[in-house]
Amino acid sequence: MIGAPTNLKNQKGQVAIFVALIFQVLFVLFAMVINVGLIVHDKINLQNSVDLAAYYAAQKQAQWLNVIAHENYQIRQAWKLLAFRIRVIGAAGLSQPYKHPAYGSTTLGHDIALPGSLGNNPTVCTWYEFTWTGAPNDDAFCKNRVFSIQAPPKSFKIIAPWSPGIAGSKSVTEKFSEAFKAHCSNLGGRNWLFAAKIAYGFRIDQHNRVLTINAIKGLLANSTDFIDLNGDSVKLGARKTLFKNLTASNRGSGSMDELNFEMYNSLGHTGAAGKLLAAYKITPSVLYSDLLLINDVCQTVIRYIATLPSKPDAIKFINDNTTPLALANLKAYAAGEPSIDNDLHNSLGFEKNPWVMAYVGVKAQTTPRQVFAPFGAVTLKARAFAKPFGGRIGPWVNSQWPSGSERSQGGTLLDPLLPDRDLSHVEFSEKPNSRPNYSRFPGDTLGLRSQLALSALKGFYTDASVHIKDYSEVGDDFFTGGPNDVLAYNGVETSVRPFEIAALAPDLFDISYYSIMPHFSTTTLPKLNVLQQNGQLPGDLPLRGDLGSRGGNKDTVYNVDQQVRFALGKIMDGVYYYVKDEAHLLTSWAPNNFNDYSFPDQYFGKCSKYDHDYKEHNTPNGCIKGGRTGYSVKFVSRDYLLRELMLGGPGQSGGILNPPPDGF
Repeated sequence: MIGAPTNLKNQKGQVAIFVALIFQVLFVLFAMVINVGLIVHDKINLQNSVDLAAYYAAQKQAQWLNVIAHENYQIRQAWKLLAFRIRVIGAAGLSQPYKHPAYGSTTLGHDIALPGSLGNNPTVCTWYEFTWTGAPNDDAFCKNRVFSIQAPPKSFKIIAPWSPGIAGSKSVTEKFSEAFKAHCSNLGGRNWLFAAKIAYGFRIDQHNRVLTINAIKGLLANSTDFIDLNGDSVKLGARKTLFKNLTASNRGSGSMDELNFEMYNSLGHTGAAGKLLAAYKITPSVLYSDLLLINDVCQTVIRYIATLPSKPDAIKFINDNTTPLALANLKAYAAGEPSIDNDLHNSLGFEKNPWVMAYVGVKAQTTPRQVFAPFGAVTLKARAFAKPFGGRIGPWVNSQWPSGSERSQGGTLLDPLLPDRDLSHVEFSEKPNSRPNYSRFPGDTLGLRSQLALSALKGFYTDASVHIKDYSEVGDDFFTGGPNDVLAYNGVETSVRPFEIAALAPDLFDISYYSIMPHFSTTTLPKLNVLQQNGQLPGDLPLRGDLGSRGGNKDTVYNVDQQVRFALGKIMDGVYYYVKDEAHLLTSWAPNNFNDYSFPDQYFGKCSKYDHDYKEHNTPNGCIKGGRTGYSVKFVSRDYLLRELMLGGPGQSGGILNPPPDGF
């Protein structure tokens, strides 16, 4: 009926009203779920991107530490070369009262100490017929380090003056007597010249390496940025790495320059780079034989090179066989060590301070605008720390390094055959360990005092012929004369040069304590040269390749892997504890994956494919498939960097000197 009232008990349509009301809530919840998912996704993306940026920057830091480690190893190689020159080349002819093990040896002998002065006080003498070119046959001067011989009579009374034969004998005797005295007078000059040259050669080479290491420390000293081996900004590279891995929402406006990004280099923190390395200064002692004619008796006097030969004829020989510049350098060297702070002061390189940690921190902030954000965008923050690990710059002097100490001290000596550390410029002349020597393997107490080691060099006497002119370049101006090495060279490859290269090749001690780059001269040195050309390294920095490389107009490139092969060809297998395969230089490893740092037996010390021509890959170690050398990179937490750590050896704990700042 028209106008009849509606039935109020009819409930149709009520669910629609309820759905319409609850849809608002469901929509909000659905939008929130999506929004939270997007935020979580962006947060994960931001953290991963920051991780990659930190990893990238720490990798660049690790590359520089590898260069420092290799340059530090080159200093040890130069020291090994000096020991070889003194104990083998310089002592070659010794046969009385003890016979040099390499002289005519037909057996390998035993790994026992050499007797008497041959082991503790090796003395340079350069007048032995089978080793030194120009020496007279069966000359006794270098056969006995305690030498004394009466000069022949200058003249004698003639009983039968009418006899021409007797008159001729008188003339011959007089000439022989004068020749004997002249020979006795100038031989000390020969010995001093060789001893001073090889000692000065070590000083120059270690000086060059020290300058390079200090220059690299300078590059790492900036807390906000540093350059990589290619001369590029590490901070810019880390920023690009971060930006490329961000989602579109995290990128915001899409401009990398507007990215809220910070990088922290721990080696630039409060002068950390300057405390990273402690110099190992030494004052080595080099002995030579000077010959004096006293009351017609020619006798040996053992001197340190700080004392010039006493005879005018010996000084004349030195002057006649040395350029004025070289002579000035040699005399300045012989006068004594410069101050401790002088880079020319002899050293065995650096030891790494464990309380100064190399690491990189990266943090970034983004404000991604989500699909549903009624209260505005959410600000996301992330940070990450990554550090180089697994490499070795070199051994400490002592086995302990107390927290806060500037150098290692306490415990045992890691190489007891090296000279004591020179802290205040004192002479160690009377100490046996001031004579150049070195351990061939960890725990070695003999080094080149070993009969076994030196008897392995018996081929040296038949294959090598040494002349004082082979060392003519040592002592010349190394800064204006081109980057020539300190190995024997006389315009051509001398016969003694291969033995010198073999003598300094890596041994078991070296690969235990140093990260060695098998192909440094080919892969890394060219990059350092470019940095120098671009003004990013000092223009007067004497950059050197591995020992055996030559610069100037005699361009030859030599790498440590070639030294390994040289040693196997020149020295009897297994005697010097040499590395037998270049793959054994690959003593570090990268993790199997980011969660597994277990020991990779399938890669350690192995390489299944080398790129000797450097055409396929520009890898620092030349290994395309297999192990690697030097520092790897791993992530660390801020808590790890702030806690007490066991870094200084047994019982030595403390915090690092360069923890992350509060802002990180």
